[in-house]
Amino acid sequence: MSTTSTQSIPVPEPGLTQEEMVQRARDMIGVLRERQEECERIGRLPDETSREFIEAGFYRILQPRRFGGYEFDLPTFTRVAIALARGCPASGWTYTLTAGHAHMLAALWPEEGQIDIYGADGEVRMPGRFRPGTATPVDGGYRVSGTWDYVSGCDSATHLAFGFMLGDDPSAGELATDFIGVVDYADCEIIDNWDVLGLRGTGSKRVVVEDVFVPEHRTIDSIFRIDAPPAAGRTVHEGPIYREGGIGGLIFSETASVAIGTAWGVLDLYEESMRKRNMDWSRRAAAGEIEYGRDRDFRLMLRKQYCAKLAYDAVNLMMRTNGSAGMRGGAMWQRMQRDMTVLMTHNTVQPELAADSFGRMHFGLLPHGVNTDPPAPGAVPPPVR
Repeated sequence: MSTTSTQSIPVPEPGLTQEEMVQRARDMIGVLRERQEECERIGRLPDETSREFIEAGFYRILQPRRFGGYEFDLPTFTRVAIALARGCPASGWTYTLTAGHAHMLAALWPEEGQIDIYGADGEVRMPGRFRPGTATPVDGGYRVSGTWDYVSGCDSATHLAFGFMLGDDPSAGELATDFIGVVDYADCEIIDNWDVLGLRGTGSKRVVVEDVFVPEHRTIDSIFRIDAPPAAGRTVHEGPIYREGGIGGLIFSETASVAIGTAWGVLDLYEESMRKRNMDWSRRAAAGEIEYGRDRDFRLMLRKQYCAKLAYDAVNLMMRTNGSAGMRGGAMWQRMQRDMTVLMTHNTVQPELAADSFGRMHFGLLPHGVNTDPPAPGAVPPPVR
């Protein structure tokens, strides 16, 4: 283990910008989609994906520059996570729950511990679980043991952070954790017991630690303790991302980013399906293979109108959760919501109307307003909106 010093680790690409980092993630969406099946089959990040994440610098986004990181902000981290999850939800989940802890390490652990854990090259990928294992105090630290399930990203780890308690109650939850300690990947045994419906590629497996020594400087007081003293790491770095702010917001942003990216990925598939289906129906109808009747037309209309409704719901959700600041006179927020509200009064974005017509046609009835009688001589057709 390293001795305490003020060593600094060079940043791999000192001139790299936040936008360039985000673009690297967006450029991987296609290849991550191609590797989804492999990721699920092997139950972890494919080797190529793991290597490319490391080479792109994704794990260093929230890492201090002193220890070879880019020290970017949380929005950059979440934008990268969203893009990766858009290509492969399991890969995005693995990334966020492995890379996000670089911020926790810099913000919470004492300087000596950070120097030790970041080591000579700054390579830190540190997933973990905070439900407690057991610990026995010894000279200079603790002897620790424990078994943790659902350790997402453990196959990609260099280190793992686990909760420990000084008692031996096996049913104790996170609130019973006395401290959090960091162990090396080499000191862990991984047991593949991850067999669930979804996120199969996250490698959220069982990790076992047996009688491993953890030095005092690799530990912090439990973040779940209300009476925990201020974290030693808050004074190690000058960046505001490490000195202020709660850890809960970061942890929640990890999973929320993956949810957003996954939804975006499904939207990509939906758009591709709609484009293909619309044109496929047209091509097949032109070739005489199918009849492009009114039922197909109403089906497309209904789907597109429902897309508009989802967009409207999303705008209202963002307005509500943004707070009252967006409601001020002249604010772009409220102007755009007002515009959306009026837009949704147009009859081309009323899914309820389209659903009624589609339902009537399904049961062999004509849609409301459809007249099968021939037009009277000299009749003027209604205007088209």
